[in-house]
Amino acid sequence: MPKWTKYFVGEKAFKVAEWVFDQFEVWDAHTHIGKDKDGTLFSLNELMKDIKSCRIEKAVIFPLNDPYDQSFSKPNDFVYNAYKSHKRKLIPFFRLNPKRKWKEEFEKRASQGFMGIKLHPRSQHFDIASDEAMKVYAKAEKHDLPVLIHTGHGLNEISVELEMVVKDFPRLRLILGHSAFIDMDRVIRKMSKSRYVYFETSATSVFDLYNLIDKADKTSIVYGSDVPYVSCDYSLESIIHVASILNISMRDLGNILSGNLQKWFE
Repeated sequence: MPKWTKYFVGEKAFKVAEWVFDQFEVWDAHTHIGKDKDGTLFSLNELMKDIKSCRIEKAVIFPLNDPYDQSFSKPNDFVYNAYKSHKRKLIPFFRLNPKRKWKEEFEKRASQGFMGIKLHPRSQHFDIASDEAMKVYAKAEKHDLPVLIHTGHGLNEISVELEMVVKDFPRLRLILGHSAFIDMDRVIRKMSKSRYVYFETSATSVFDLYNLIDKADKTSIVYGSDVPYVSCDYSLESIIHVASILNISMRDLGNILSGNLQKWFE
């Protein structure tokens, strides 16, 4: 069991944690490797150590915001090599920059068996519903590849843009990185019933996490850590604490921790 359980405050939450790790797998929808413009470095060995310590069964993996390759060809190679050495544990996503030439990179990674795409509007300076991004969504929908898109810090009201994407691409599988916490209530109202949209919980405050789990359809929420920026210990602790406070069913908690994501990747 992850090390944080011994620090749990409250007998109920501790018992829930013990039971969870006996009954459910944990799948992490948001992890990184590589190097970032902000100076962060995170190796495959460090990621696998975290996965083991937190008893993560599988993890979605994609590149950090590489300072030298904004087309992400080499960072995607790094992810591909990581996947080849840990196929049982990793779900590889390739990162794209809609403002660069990306079609050749898309075809290459799709042919290699990558299972999804990562987009970051703030880091690559594009709007969620921009013409450039819409072309990526169209190709992703055609290839049935999920898109995990950053919907956290650095953005403003995004519910209208997200609604445009979902309307134009109704069968696009969309993972909202950080659960659209900057515009959460509106996005929940518009999208939490869609079976093609997931709210991913990484780097979400406990208060926003409470709001999400309380209001959104439980079948639309997937656990994510944002390693290395947020530890899997802390993110799992937050999920289980909030689930305990809200007294959600163990079935719902299991779906948030792994069941919902498994539907897309098993």
